[in-house]
Amino acid sequence: MIRIPRIPISSGILGRSMLNGAAWTTGSFAYKYALRLISTIIVTRLLLPEAYGLLSLAMIFVTGLTMFSDIGIAPSVIQSKRGEEADFLRTAWTIKVARGVLLGVLGCAIAWPAAIIYDEPRLFLLICTLSVIPVMDGFVSIMQLVCERRINLKVINIIDMACSTCATVLTILFAWQLGSVWALVIGSMAGAGLKTILSFIFLPKFAHRIELNRKDAIEILTFGGWILLSTMAAFVAVPGLVLIQGALVSVTVLGFITLANTLAWAMGEFISVIMAKVLFPAMAEIARERPEELQPKVYKILSIVYYGLLPPFVLLALVAHPLIDLLYDDRYAVVGDFLAIMAINSALMVMVAPYSNVILAKGDARLHFILVAVTAILRVIPMVVGFYVANAFGMIVGIGLGVICYNIYIIYVADRERFGCLKRDYLMQALWSVILLFIALRVFNGDGYTELQAL
Repeated sequence: MIRIPRIPISSGILGRSMLNGAAWTTGSFAYKYALRLISTIIVTRLLLPEAYGLLSLAMIFVTGLTMFSDIGIAPSVIQSKRGEEADFLRTAWTIKVARGVLLGVLGCAIAWPAAIIYDEPRLFLLICTLSVIPVMDGFVSIMQLVCERRINLKVINIIDMACSTCATVLTILFAWQLGSVWALVIGSMAGAGLKTILSFIFLPKFAHRIELNRKDAIEILTFGGWILLSTMAAFVAVPGLVLIQGALVSVTVLGFITLANTLAWAMGEFISVIMAKVLFPAMAEIARERPEELQPKVYKILSIVYYGLLPPFVLLALVAHPLIDLLYDDRYAVVGDFLAIMAINSALMVMVAPYSNVILAKGDARLHFILVAVTAILRVIPMVVGFYVANAFGMIVGIGLGVICYNIYIIYVADRERFGCLKRDYLMQALWSVILLFIALRVFNGDGYTELQAL
């Protein structure tokens, strides 16, 4: 069996790889977020708020198809003991390509029904066009996953920064020329296409070809079965919320929520990227080779999250209104109220995120699915109830309350699996629940709540 040469990862090498990977990922994230912020500031002055609402709805259908067909190719390559064998990688790439093409076809198939359901004819062409993105993603070099497995992230992040630059420049240019939602679409597609091309030019060389090895396919699809169920549930828990919100509020209000989420989830997205690109492959390596080191590592990681990464969310909630007034014009003033609540919601979401990564790194895809399914249930129900109690603001607060309930459950699971810290975790959860209540009361007693009811 042909293997791609690699250096065995000792504890010391793993630590240096994690630091190097985290540094590149942090730099890349900061650069891309700065570009996104600049783009948003400029483009919001060229487009109406409904453009963001339209794109958000269209992307949700494409994202939904992507998540409902996620068979765990990336975690399979990263977690598997055979994840660097050439036959295994060719099989994984073949499955990835086939899945991407299928997603493109399905995206076009659901475009017209989606436009009818939301009574928005513009959705048809938007969804059809955006459906090309998963096709392009499917052809990205499989060596990207090998680099992620090794936590060799320098080239991957350079490619991502180049693609983000291209997408941002084109988005601003076409927003100025077209003044429509198509500027956002063109930028997104250009970034995806460039990523596919650059992955074959700059990532380590590999002889890609369509090939299915039965043994490898069975391993990928068996592990991926639980991942598929997990991503289906994750769709409901994250992007699926936007579909429900789109049925409850106007496109304009949905645009406000989308802008607020972009800012509120910035730190959460950064933490999620670090966990996916650095923490998950590192924990998978430890779980395979040195499982006795897992619990101490998790404890240290959670300490960093609790005491270093969560406080900025409170600061963001407190300066939400001045920040929105600085960045956007008066039409977007109500975004500040959404941002204040969603910043605390984001903090609650990332508090225990390391636990779900560790569970998947250990190869327990079944338990991971159960946790994601619980997440979906505990976000959707409180969100809908919150809307009928206190309109769009109540809807966002409801999500936060659901996240608190989920966190209580996963903290118990982590303690049961012997890598959690029950007392400390529950104490931090109580503290952040009080902070959410305080911020929510500030919003409901402010002018934004009254203004939103008039929309």
